[in-house]
Amino acid sequence: MVTTNRFDTMMSKFEQLILSGNNHFLSVNEYASQMNISPIYLTECVKKARGKSAQKIIIDYKMLYAKTRLHQMDKSVAEIAYALNFNEVANFNQFFKRNMGITATQFRNKTI
Repeated sequence: MVTTNRFDTMMSKFEQLILSGNNHFLSVNEYASQMNISPIYLTECVKKARGKSAQKIIIDYKMLYAKTRLHQMDKSVAEIAYALNFNEVANFNQFFKRNMGITATQFRNKTI
């Protein structure tokens, strides 16, 4: 029998919401609202379950989506940026570089 604590249960619900969003990522506040809990409580549960902030979990999923799309080569960097709701490609590149250490284009070129 597997038992989960409330932190793992909240983390599971949080991840289900992220994954059910069809790669449309929301803010911590919006996810907490959908779960009918406070953003502070969501962040506390995520931190205790995974050792990361709720915001970092969202960023990790965004990066996973971006890296997957960059590998596929069927969309331009700009199309991927807009699909992730970045208003400017430069903002996406800055986000990508801050999290990966290289730009999206550099990442794509390394995988060719």
